[in-house]
Amino acid sequence: MAAISEMRQQRRAPDPPLFVQRPVIRLAAGWQDDDLPASGCEYAYAGRFAAEPDPLGDDFCPSLARARLFALLDQGARSGIRDMLVSIPATQLAPLIAEPALRRRVSALTASGLRLAVLAGWPDTERTHVSLTEALSAWRRAGCAVGLDNFGYAPFPPLWPFVLALDIVRIDARLMTMLAASAIRAQPVSDLIGFVVRSGPAQVIADGCASPDHAQFARTCGATHAQGPHFGAFRFTAPHLAPSQEDRP
Repeated sequence: MAAISEMRQQRRAPDPPLFVQRPVIRLAAGWQDDDLPASGCEYAYAGRFAAEPDPLGDDFCPSLARARLFALLDQGARSGIRDMLVSIPATQLAPLIAEPALRRRVSALTASGLRLAVLAGWPDTERTHVSLTEALSAWRRAGCAVGLDNFGYAPFPPLWPFVLALDIVRIDARLMTMLAASAIRAQPVSDLIGFVVRSGPAQVIADGCASPDHAQFARTCGATHAQGPHFGAFRFTAPHLAPSQEDRP
């Protein structure tokens, strides 16, 4: 009977959080494809059955998004990584950083030397640039670099890279994928990357690079960093660490 009771308790126990990561590669001048330095890692909450990123909770309650982000930050901090990139749905940016416990945790991590970059993911098209400006400013006050994700495909107003004074802009991976499939010409992609570069962010990340030619093209257009299948797809982090008691909301 004791064994049966223990098995029932194990079935009721929540699954441990799973996370995925992939490198962010710096496209240095004169780089060689076999010697590209990783400038950091992107971390994401994983889907249940595959090493693919899952939103922090844009379609769920804020408390779930907050718990996931706490666990995600804890995983990154325990891994010893110094540069961490996280994409957060735009609708969650303001509610998350408004939570005092999470804001303290983020501030403590950045004060300890973790360079945390937060990208605003797919936006709610009804949000104004003013509200997003305020949310990104709050994350910046907590010590984070801030930027836009999925640029060129997500419905961000085109001038936002200039208006928001961003640190990072990541070009949507689908553009490079469509370019590789000859679904679009190279010139519009080149023009888009050049446009973002002129807005002045310290980092322009070309996502979706599946070959050395993609990385070279991105570098020629002005991108400073790259991600994509050629440099490493999302993979599960190891070991999977449960958040410590003091870090839980």
